[in-house]
Amino acid sequence: MSYVFNAFDAIPMILINGEKGSGKSTTAEGLADLSYNGHVLGAGSEKAMIRFVDQARGLVVLDDLEKVGRRNGSDVSEFSDVNQMLKVSYNKATGVKTVVDKHGNNQRLMFYGPKIITNISGLDPVNESRTYTVYCRPMPAEVAASGQITGLNREISHELRQEMHAWGMCNALAANTAYRKRMASLGDRAKQIAAPLEVIAELSEHVGFASALKDALDRQTAKRTDDVTPMELVRLASEEIVLRGARHFITAEQLRCELALMPESMLLRDGISVPEDLAVLKDTRWLGKALMALDIRKTNASSRRRLYGVYNRWYDLNPKFVAEVLESRREADDAPAAAYPGDDTRHALAYCENTTCNLCPYASVCTAVMPEVRAAKRQSDPQAGR
Repeated sequence: MSYVFNAFDAIPMILINGEKGSGKSTTAEGLADLSYNGHVLGAGSEKAMIRFVDQARGLVVLDDLEKVGRRNGSDVSEFSDVNQMLKVSYNKATGVKTVVDKHGNNQRLMFYGPKIITNISGLDPVNESRTYTVYCRPMPAEVAASGQITGLNREISHELRQEMHAWGMCNALAANTAYRKRMASLGDRAKQIAAPLEVIAELSEHVGFASALKDALDRQTAKRTDDVTPMELVRLASEEIVLRGARHFITAEQLRCELALMPESMLLRDGISVPEDLAVLKDTRWLGKALMALDIRKTNASSRRRLYGVYNRWYDLNPKFVAEVLESRREADDAPAAAYPGDDTRHALAYCENTTCNLCPYASVCTAVMPEVRAAKRQSDPQAGR
């Protein structure tokens, strides 16, 4: 998007959020290296940041910017110069400001342009409405030890950057035309900032990219973390599990894996940084009661079955709930995955038993949620545990 951002009237900011040591700065630096005129700014005064953004004329990374952070709404910097600059910079019309310097001269500052922010504390509600958030967590030890991720390769990124620059220059007019056509029927801010990404997906003519973008935008436009209740998260996770193949039974362990894939659940955060209302998502008893209250469970029946020697707590699914989820997907003309085999309680464990670790949708969170299962699976069936 950074190569054609001037083809649009408004673009989203990107927040890379996560605990310390989760790779926020590394990710942002890699993105800057691939972007148009990408620059990274670390610590500095507010005036220095504002001058930097004005002069960048390309993608700007504001690294470790806690000045705009919030979780409890008590940040005294809500009306700081940096915060005010960010609030207007997503829009081309409002991103140009004229200020009077100390010598009485008028200066025209340009704040509009692609921006990436990294911090731990998140954003205030106003900037959050202009932002898409990418959540980070520390790399699992086994992934780090495997050597699969080697970090930034500047030779490869240089070649890719040249290709993207050429693509941007060739498609800037087409991007503007497609954007104008799309914006003719759009109104609110959420659709306005999504439009540039949708235009790029459209011009790419890549079905997989367009589909992945749609799923990501659907997640981003859902209620923000402060507004999402644990019950809503359980329902969303249960729906995803049904779409993955569960038809008769569900386990608390699979539910937690699904929740761990949802950044807004904060399931993988440490206890100190998790809001009190979301802490219940780690409680198996609470999950069982929530499933019953939401009519996702059919009965009070519940027991445990061993999955590679580790107990999993299962619950029977309400056929009505399953039918509603499948019907909604059919109406959207998007077929769900095939049903897990069997209809007895072993069906509840198919999410793990019927796939290898490298193909499992929970591969990125399994070690954190069910470390004993991952280790036992590799020991009992090395081929499946790959």
